Amino acid sequence: IMYNTSISACDKGAKWELAIALAADMVEQGRKANVITYNAMISACKSGVQLQAALTLMDDMESQNLEPDTITYNALISA
Repeated sequence: IMYNTSISACDKGAKWELAIALAADMVEQGRKANVITYNAMISACKSGVQLQAALTLMDDMESQNLEPDTITYNALISA
């Protein structure tokens, strides 16, 4: 929960690179990224006007067998 909260905070400051770095650190610590994690990263990319990074994260999400949800699609549309 702490990682997801921190990643979500990156959205507010358009710190998309930090959001991705935090998620990478989370995985290195043995925690799995979930839909909430990916949605937070995609939202941070949206705030940072990084459409390509957001689309790459969506592909990553699907390769991890995670189903995008309404929040995912809304963030992508907004990006």
